[in-house]
Amino acid sequence: MDKKTLLLLLLFLLRSMISWSQPVRNILWDGGLETGYGNSYWGTIRGNYGPNWRSAWSNGMVKLRQTVASRCYWLAEGTYSLCVWVKRVPGWEKEPMGVILLLTNLNYYGDREKNEYRKKFSVPEGEGVFRLGWSFTIKGAVRPIFHVEIAPLTSREGEGLLLDAVSLTPGPELPEKMVPAADVEAGFFIPEETGIYNDGEERIVQLLVSNHGPQRKAKVHWEIYNYLEELVRKGTIEEDLPAFTTIKRNLAVGDLPWNGYRLACEVEGQPVLGDGLVAFLPKINQDSFPLYGGDAAINSYAGDFTGRFLKKLGMKNATTLSCGGGIGRWALVNPEEGKYIWNDELVESARKEGLDVIGFLGLKYPPAWVKEKYMKGSTITEENGFTGAFCRYVEAFVSHYRDKIPVIHFEDEIHGVYPLEQVARIYKAAMDTVRKVAGEYNLKITAGINATRPEWWANFIELVKPEYIDFVSQNTNLRPNWTLQTLNILKEKNCYPEYFYTLGVGQKSVLRKTSLILDRAGSGTPGGLFAWQLMMAAWLSRPYGTEEVRHGPLIRFGYYDLRTLGQAVYIPQAGKTGLEYDNSPTLGLQAMAMQKYWLSGKRPVREIDKPGTLKGYQTECENLFLYPFRDEKKAVIILTTSEAVDLNSRDFDCRWKLSGVDFRCYPAYDIYGQLLPVDTDGQVLVKQLPVVFKDIPTQELNQAISCLRYLKAERQKSPESISLKSGEYFISINPEQQGFLCLIHRKNNQEICLIDGVFGYPALPRPEVETSETRTAASARLNFGPLMQLGIRISPEGVILQWSHSNNETKSVQQRVSFRLSHAGAGREITVQNGDKIIAGKLREDYGELVSLPAPPPAAIPEFACRVSIKGFATFDLSGATGQGGFSPLTGFQWKTRDGEAFLEAAYTIAPYAGGGSRGVQTIHLEIKVTTP
Repeated sequence: MDKKTLLLLLLFLLRSMISWSQPVRNILWDGGLETGYGNSYWGTIRGNYGPNWRSAWSNGMVKLRQTVASRCYWLAEGTYSLCVWVKRVPGWEKEPMGVILLLTNLNYYGDREKNEYRKKFSVPEGEGVFRLGWSFTIKGAVRPIFHVEIAPLTSREGEGLLLDAVSLTPGPELPEKMVPAADVEAGFFIPEETGIYNDGEERIVQLLVSNHGPQRKAKVHWEIYNYLEELVRKGTIEEDLPAFTTIKRNLAVGDLPWNGYRLACEVEGQPVLGDGLVAFLPKINQDSFPLYGGDAAINSYAGDFTGRFLKKLGMKNATTLSCGGGIGRWALVNPEEGKYIWNDELVESARKEGLDVIGFLGLKYPPAWVKEKYMKGSTITEENGFTGAFCRYVEAFVSHYRDKIPVIHFEDEIHGVYPLEQVARIYKAAMDTVRKVAGEYNLKITAGINATRPEWWANFIELVKPEYIDFVSQNTNLRPNWTLQTLNILKEKNCYPEYFYTLGVGQKSVLRKTSLILDRAGSGTPGGLFAWQLMMAAWLSRPYGTEEVRHGPLIRFGYYDLRTLGQAVYIPQAGKTGLEYDNSPTLGLQAMAMQKYWLSGKRPVREIDKPGTLKGYQTECENLFLYPFRDEKKAVIILTTSEAVDLNSRDFDCRWKLSGVDFRCYPAYDIYGQLLPVDTDGQVLVKQLPVVFKDIPTQELNQAISCLRYLKAERQKSPESISLKSGEYFISINPEQQGFLCLIHRKNNQEICLIDGVFGYPALPRPEVETSETRTAASARLNFGPLMQLGIRISPEGVILQWSHSNNETKSVQQRVSFRLSHAGAGREITVQNGDKIIAGKLREDYGELVSLPAPPPAAIPEFACRVSIKGFATFDLSGATGQGGFSPLTGFQWKTRDGEAFLEAAYTIAPYAGGGSRGVQTIHLEIKVTTP
């Protein structure tokens, strides 16, 4: 053996020894919980309720009062070890105690399928830290994105149990101690649990840096981005870190203007990224017009958090529908005949923050004893008995909460549940009951019922007569035209309620760039659309200059819903909950709060005796209107669009170039009150609607409206081709080109096109494209109209294509969808597995016939799934079909070849609409996971 060979062998052995001596790194970021609270690493959750309590986190430990959940991680198939280190609270050394460890890919409440690895452990008696854990193997997962949950066996045990560390490592060996994912990790700490600081409060945002080893120098870079993802501040902290310590450093944020901010940090040379969210808002007068609020989590899990959170957003209404159902829901309040359960402390926790608690009592969900005595299935068979039971429940509730809950809703979306005439009779009896109790206690207590469509209200008012209408409550769901139609119906029928409640108007908020992994391509609603809803409720209210109810009611706006106040970090998308993660409000809620701020105390300026309209004062742009509001001294004008249904919502989230107005005389501001700069041509670039013209003296309002009506606006074109990149994967999307997309893998300076188009029969229409990016992944959504969507998620680990199709028609729908593979996959060896059946061979260069080869043993894949592996090209995991209602077949995409081309193709049928609102819409979901060698 020559010297060079010997030297190389020794070098190899030395490297091997070093690698053998290196402990396996933790997959979980911040496994020691040193920087946990306020970051995208961990969250304490309580099912679907309750905030991430700051008090649970202390000195690198978490009191397990409730489940602790990690962020998402992409895990390949293989063997893993999950361990926790726990410690008993002093005084609990001998109590029976247990803990549950769980790894799951159920990352969203709506997921239909999941893979879970769960085990229960008893905690040994005594003092000290105990390691608990086990090993398992992931095979045939329905999705590769997992998160960890740790929970006590019972909530009582959680009071006496501390979580010290969590470890997820590859391989079957259980680590003796938790090895961190990085030598130094950094994150953020925001003492304010709600994530909102109002003016007058001390703003505290701290950078936490945790050194997991001996003394060393570290350089930490931090950045702050505004709601438009624009970098507004950055800095570097370079320090000599003491051994095994976590330091805190305050960031200078006191001078930042109102905005919703994202915080980002990283330690130079380390793989872990940190995130946080914080909002700086003005102090908002809850009691001023317009009044708004939400269906809120008034429950024991949320404690007093809900009231504080709503107050910071300027909300006034706290309704007990759904997530606050324990306050008023019939089956929960009156579980046995003559027995009632009250929650005075929870109601007071909201009221002490200045909130009006609105009680939702329910006809739709009676207790079991009522069903047994007076119903058959969902039909009321003994109306008198049912009505008597309901009225006793109403009387007990109103009497008990008479000075705490002065507004009562008898039901949410009552239409279609029972015959209209029957609802009218029960309603009148319940109204008489409320008025009797109010008279006995000499109090003003109002009551009403909730429905949606205007025609229902027209028929209902005819049956009960106007004198029985204290207020109207309507779920508008982005349809202010329903509100307008109902207001016109009220006027026609000489029905003049004091208030009008609009409810059920929550949507998904746009996700900001974070280091959270997304397990699905997501689209959200821009903040301006949330603000538009609140403004439209205010615009359709009684105009300035009159207090006569014949000129219309004042409209209270409600958001559905504020359920998950502690949005788990494993669900970074807000959904309908109004929160992102770690209690932070979405940009949509912030936009509503700011809209309330600009309109506070001001009423719409429109002609009193003319019919209402959704359109304000027309500008030179047909899409944009002026909506003026005023009080005695000041006025404000909101520039926005009039409609937000279907594709018009994109008006809010695109760039507009404004001209035709002297913006030095009429400065334009964004929703947060930041001045929009005027360019050298006198034009203003608007990055997101609405635009606010504020601080206009009332006597100059007419002149301002006259000038601003000459405003011109041009929507700025988005690039025809959109490119997204993550790791070695690139995707190019062009709605104008056939096939719409191209998926490329680049490695070692080589580029291979994997998929070069998606096609349909019937043909797919031109899609609208939405994109979003995080620090670790990117996603896009192609909307082929309102019923068909293609979601694309790319990360360094691979690409997921998610096809969704809904049918809201009364006939079945058939569709074929095909993803075409590029010819770079031809001429290679291929294995196709359907269930347990497997074929293997070599593809012809033109994707023609397959030359058979010996087949490998089948892999573990889910039922109805398929796996296509092309050697040196890619592996395509094709999940079985899921969805709602009737669809066929149960298989998803399949391998197909024809005319010299190869496809991943699905041909399916979706059953007709089943009735019953959105719940009767039939859907199918199909997925492709793409990974490369």
